[in-house]
Amino acid sequence: MTVTARILVLLLACFAAPGAVSAAFANETCFSCHKKEPRFTNNVHAAAADCSVCHGAGKKHVRAPKKFKDIEVFKDTKHRAAAYNAVCLSCHEDNRHMMFWQGSAHARNDVACVDCHTVHTAGRDRAIQPKKCYDCHKSVRRDMGKPYHHPVNEEQMGCTSCHAVHGSLTKGMLTADSTNELCYVCHTDKRGPFRFAHPPVEENCLNCHTVHGSRHARLLTERERNLCQNCHSYASHSSPGSLTGDPDSSGGAFTRRASCLTCHGDVHGSNTSSNFR
Repeated sequence: MTVTARILVLLLACFAAPGAVSAAFANETCFSCHKKEPRFTNNVHAAAADCSVCHGAGKKHVRAPKKFKDIEVFKDTKHRAAAYNAVCLSCHEDNRHMMFWQGSAHARNDVACVDCHTVHTAGRDRAIQPKKCYDCHKSVRRDMGKPYHHPVNEEQMGCTSCHAVHGSLTKGMLTADSTNELCYVCHTDKRGPFRFAHPPVEENCLNCHTVHGSRHARLLTERERNLCQNCHSYASHSSPGSLTGDPDSSGGAFTRRASCLTCHGDVHGSNTSSNFR
């Protein structure tokens, strides 16, 4: 470090908060050797702590750089996630978002905090969605590439709009108590209550919709007519021929060109018709 640079560090330290002064000096000691490490003077961690908070006191390491007796370098690949996370949780475990971390899917699969978060890089201490999530959740990346999908790739929402990535009590680490409650956050018009309720809708939105992406409009799991016919047989309809696709029947054209929603538009529930019209 040049003399000018050292003077600048001292001047900055004079105007910094008391806690930041010691951190500045400690970090400069580390950076005098670790020149290739990213300098995180603008990072949120730099304002709260110095290198020793995560890596250890390092006094013996400074005197004998080739020895690592009092320094943590996180080289143990077998217990890598546990080692990293223990350090992070020493400060962050009181955060309300970490309440259900232990036992979460990410914790059970040995995901380390640094797999998603950067601790040194200035100004980018949070995970970058959705690319970071796609690194592991490749099937979700595939679904998000389908013609109809939630606008995650378009940055109108993120993975964390629906998922509590640090853990929750729900399946899939949802941010709501159930799938329906989560969907209703945005799709308030589907909540009801309705005078004539559609049972599959009340039970679970996933009975008809897939959550990440689909080849069918409205994120349906299959074509509208096929989806409805999973529950509604031909025999129960007033004009069975119109649903069979028989070209000799009067309803053949209906089957080829229209859908159940042509007549039954209020499929989520209705206050006027038991047939959801």
